[in-house]
Amino acid sequence: LRSAVQQLNPHCSPPLPEIPEELDVSDEDGNRNLDDAVIANLHRVMFDIYLVEGWLVCPDTGRKFPVKDCIPNMILHEDEI
Repeated sequence: LRSAVQQLNPHCSPPLPEIPEELDVSDEDGNRNLDDAVIANLHRVMFDIYLVEGWLVCPDTGRKFPVKDCIPNMILHEDEI
């Protein structure tokens, strides 16, 4: 998630918020210690950012999937099945 934010940030206005490099939510005490600002920043990054036009790129294969009008075309070619 952090990597995605860093890649998107140069294209966003206003800039995306900083998110922590690591977040320990493995226990209830860790969840209670989350700052409201961190929660708000995570919410913005995960739910308020939309890709309208562009590409989604698979990190494993490098395959590009086009996005048009917020809809990704992730149909594979016959040789990829």
